[in-house]
Amino acid sequence: MISRFRFMLLAGIAFALGFLLPLGMTRLLPAADPDYPYSAMTASFVLNLGCIALALAFLPAPEQIPARPIFVHVRAWLQSCVPMACAFAGLYMAPVHHETARVFVTLALLSMTQAGLLFAVHALLRVVCGTNNRAPETACALMLCVLASALFWSGEPIERLTKSENNGAARSAQLADSVMKLSPPMAVAATWYQESDAARTAQTRSARRFDIVHGPLTYAVWIGSYQAIANPDIMPSGGTGDFYNRREFTPGIVLIMALWSIIVIALCDVLMWRNRVSAIATQPTN
Repeated sequence: MISRFRFMLLAGIAFALGFLLPLGMTRLLPAADPDYPYSAMTASFVLNLGCIALALAFLPAPEQIPARPIFVHVRAWLQSCVPMACAFAGLYMAPVHHETARVFVTLALLSMTQAGLLFAVHALLRVVCGTNNRAPETACALMLCVLASALFWSGEPIERLTKSENNGAARSAQLADSVMKLSPPMAVAATWYQESDAARTAQTRSARRFDIVHGPLTYAVWIGSYQAIANPDIMPSGGTGDFYNRREFTPGIVLIMALWSIIVIALCDVLMWRNRVSAIATQPTN
């Protein structure tokens, strides 16, 4: 845990970074138009990875875990969410786009739940490996590196699976779907695809919204050139309409990750607290 002054300073730096980063990118990127705020989009990818990297720094180290830890991971996760919200609030305030707050709120929630997934894995490994072990931090850092770079290494395995036997096409689709949901850059791209104003305007719904899979600028980047891959739902949707025209409810990545993370983190924190209390109780007294 960090002091209140440093915490407030970190939140202020996050807001300033979210505000200034897209401004600095305006000279390097094409001029923004109503459908493609290039600097805001590019900054959102950088901020998302920065938020998850910040979550790595907030993971409770062995020496930071108190003798009787009570929801240490829950408190650290909630504390890390404040700078994330400030960063995307700064991005929303930057005068480089004409988007409504919807997409930036979604990006902030996505970053928070992705960080929650990281905290859940760390808490689970902490219960398995013990409190005096550096392996959970190393494993979380490696997992983040693999997921963040999935756009670059997953294309070849997906392509090879489509050509293999023994239900290779289904496995290829599952791997591609996992990359779209678990890789932070792909999830951010799906957020712009679904939640931007261009995506929600009928005139531009199919032609102008950002598409990292099938868009012409990304034709050679990943596998959208030859394989149909759906962008995952980010926020909950559906479940509305009358009895005959009711849409199927889709929880979305944010809700699924949030529920899974909260349950795992809280359960692991309770287990870690009980293990530490039991260890203290069984220690011989002088």
